This record gives sequence, structure tokens and C-alpha cells, in this order.
Amino acid sequence: MKGVLSIQSHVTYGHAGNSAAVFPMQRMGLEVWPIHTVHFSNHTQYNQGWTGNVVAGEAIAEIFEGLEKIGVLENIRAIVTGYLGDASHCDVIANIVKKAKAANPDCLYLCDPVMGDPEKGCIVSDGVAESLVGTLMPMADILVPNQFELTRFTGQDIHSMEDAVVACEKALALGPNLVLAKHLHGVKGDQFSMLMASSQGNYLAQRPHLSFRGNR
Repeated sequence: MKGVLSIQSHVTYGHAGNSAAVFPMQRMGLEVWPIHTVHFSNHTQYNQGWTGNVVAGEAIAEIFEGLEKIGVLENIRAIVTGYLGDASHCDVIANIVKKAKAANPDCLYLCDPVMGDPEKGCIVSDGVAESLVGTLMPMADILVPNQFELTRFTGQDIHSMEDAVVACEKALALGPNLVLAKHLHGVKGDQFSMLMASSQGNYLAQRPHLSFRGNR
């Protein structure tokens, strides 16, 4: 059976990372194999904080070795990565992607390079952002950064839709085949803007801004 390997965070209370991604993919009819990069009590944006631990890079590698031993690497149709708790995770994931693609050349790698945003700043551990930019983001077939992460990857400041197009084109030149800029806060206006770019062109999706109650 073909499956999606989802390497992301996990929270016990609420939904983030694998606890948000696995169920929707299963509802789409996909077989999903999750590997957790951290296990926290709740999302880190709660004012009261959180508890939990970062999964060691060696432990992630060991879990993948188990999948390798039972011969399922050729059945990995896609790899999805999200929040990483330690810079060592990047090298482990790079090796996982290389092995999965060697076993199945059609395997796609989707990288959500979670770093932060202008309001929160960088929210990952030391070295993670640098390792994402230098190692994982160029390896991705599909890259889904927000504006903060897209600028870190390309060095392109974004203050308009024209800047966003240039940034996406620079990102494509660095390796990915498709870039989805999922939150362009630098594009002014009353719309929430997302831009998808590939060699076939650029596509804009917008919706009204929606207010959400913050975590208590």
C-alpha cells in the first residue's frame, strides 16, 4: 500500500503538526505514516507555556530504519515535513528523503519550513532555520513557506505582489518545482493572499481577513 510519510510535531491537546495533518489526509483516502519531531502538551502559543520533549534525531532515524527493514520504502509516495525541534533533524530528514527517492523515484517531498513570522520572530531552536535554508528547502519538490520563511530562503524582501512573484521565482531557481507562499502579509489590502508559482505560471488565491480568538 502506498503511503505518505509525515514528519512533524505532535501535541496532545489541540491540533498542530501531525495531530492536525494526519486525519485530513486519511479522510482524503491516503495511508499516512507519522513520525513525530516533538511531543508537546499543547501548541507553543499558549500564554501559560507548554511541556514536553524534542525527539532525538537518532530516534527519528531509528524509526525510519525500521520502515526500511520491513521493505516499505518503495511504497512511500510522498514525504511531508513541518516543525523541527532540533537542527540535527534536518540532516536526518535529508537522508530519509534521499533513501525514499532512491527506492521510489516518483516520491515527492513537500517541505513546510516552519521558522516563525514577523510578529513572533524565529520560533525554532538554534540552527534549525539555517539548516532548513541550506539543506531541506532546496531539496523540496514542493515548498510551502510563509512570507517570513520565503524571504529567509531567497533574501528577497516582499512589500508588494510584484516582490512576491520575484521571491517565488528566486525560490524556484534554488531547487523546488512548485512554491506556495501561504501567507503574504507584505501584500497590503483587506485580503489574505497566497501565491503559487511553478514553471507553468503564477496563481493567486485570496480571501477576506478573519479574526480568531487567541489562546488563553
